[in-house]
Amino acid sequence: MRWLSIFNNIADQLYYPCEHMAWAADAEIIHANSSRWWTFSTTLWGFSLLLGIARALRILLLLRRKQHTESRPVMP
Repeated sequence: MRWLSIFNNIADQLYYPCEHMAWAADAEIIHANSSRWWTFSTTLWGFSLLLGIARALRILLLLRRKQHTESRPVMP
């Protein structure tokens, strides 16, 4: 669970600078290929979304497992 959060945070932190670089290349503030930056930022955004979904599913599975074990009747 911790690794999902760490990688999600890394993807989020890298996404914003890449998006700004793509915007700056489109605005001709810097001389760079904007399509590469857009592709990289979109990939990071998608990766962040997938990691967030994986983390949410993992939490749901853990909660379901906990609920299932707590709802079992205790045998005397």
